Amino acid sequence: MKKMFVFFILCLNLVFGDFSLSNEEKVDELGIASVYPILSKLDKQSVSIWYLHGRYPAKWDRVKDDEFEFEDALNEAYEQLKKESKELYDHYKKETGVLNLNAKFKKYDFSNQCFPLEVMDKNSFVDFYGHRMVNNAKLIFNNTNPKGYCLPMDKKTAKGFVKSRKHDNWFGDKIDRRVTARYYYKIDKIKIDEGRLNSNRPSSIYTPNIAINGKIEKLEIIDPYTKKILAIYHNKKQ
Repeated sequence: MKKMFVFFILCLNLVFGDFSLSNEEKVDELGIASVYPILSKLDKQSVSIWYLHGRYPAKWDRVKDDEFEFEDALNEAYEQLKKESKELYDHYKKETGVLNLNAKFKKYDFSNQCFPLEVMDKNSFVDFYGHRMVNNAKLIFNNTNPKGYCLPMDKKTAKGFVKSRKHDNWFGDKIDRRVTARYYYKIDKIKIDEGRLNSNRPSSIYTPNIAINGKIEKLEIIDPYTKKILAIYHNKKQ
């Protein structure tokens, strides 16, 4: 199996409206949404334990030692999960987000008059974390440009751009090649680890991992010093 390349470039910041994957509760909600398409295939007791324990912790503590109250609470939790998972699935299925990440421009391509960009590729992902319902969430873009991106700039302008990024140090001039890559995307799919969900028991409750597939609609390359947009790339609809 091809080894997954972890997208380790430092996150600068996350820019969202009301929706933010840096919000642990939102990640938990995405976990709940992800069970909707597969709910009928999941073990009813296990998924109810996960939902009751994570979504209603006070109720869990109140009923966990009384097997009769516990059984009733699980049945109620399952009915509530059916309702909430559909509502959240419909809500998040086409949710939009904006993500800012560090990227780099490589050495100038004199033939094509542009700087090749080091940005996310098909094997890259960004990690986020839930609060009580989801252990880890990986954001993966399923329509990254396989040919890569190149920042267009004529030779004279490019020479000045590189010069403006030089900083003196003990080892000579160092060129700061960082830029900001701003991704505008929609959530396309959410997949949950069914195995961990189906392993839940009252004595051992496992929070699952989820994979969030996003479709890039637009990519902006921004100069972090001047805040100027250097280039805009629109991805074709798939």
